[in-house]
Parts: sequence; structure tokens; C-alpha cells
Amino acid sequence: MALPDTTERTSHGSPSWFVGRAPMFASFADRHHGVDWVAVWAAATPGGRGALIGRDPQTYFVPPYVGTRGWVGMRLDEATDWSAVEDLLDDAHDTVTRH
Repeated sequence: MALPDTTERTSHGSPSWFVGRAPMFASFADRHHGVDWVAVWAAATPGGRGALIGRDPQTYFVPPYVGTRGWVGMRLDEATDWSAVEDLLDDAHDTVTRH
């Protein structure tokens, strides 16, 4: 919510964050479609998503639905690097405001 013009509302049953009324730049996924992890899905550049997944495929993944639009997923657990989450959300916000 600290990012410029950020709003929060439910989208498709999950807490989601938007720049103003749209576009969405991130969404929370709590064991979505039966997977056994909690994650955040975020808008990403194609090169950025590939670099994250290549560097740490146990943490980063292509999420369903929004993955076709270049989004990246990040698993959240007890070992989560919260500064990496902050960076991911900053980048996601920048990605949608540039377009």
C-alpha cells in the first residue's frame, strides 16, 4: 500500500493490488487450485521473470492464468526473504505503470 496510487481489493477471490482502479500488479494466492504453497503473483517483464526463475526455480514459478501475460509467482514460507518480496512488488508496480 506504500507504493504510489496503490489500491487493494478482492479479485477472483484473492486479495489483489492495483494502480488506481486498474491495472492489477500483484495478487495473493493461498494454496490456489490445491497446490500446497502460499504465494504472491506479480507482474514482471519477460527478462525479469526468466532471471528470477532461472536463479531460484524452487521459489519462483510461472503462475496459472496470469503467467501467459508475463507474470511471475513467488512461494512464501517460513524462510521467505521479505526484502525480495518487497523488490518483486516494487518491480511489478513499475512494470504496470510503464505500460
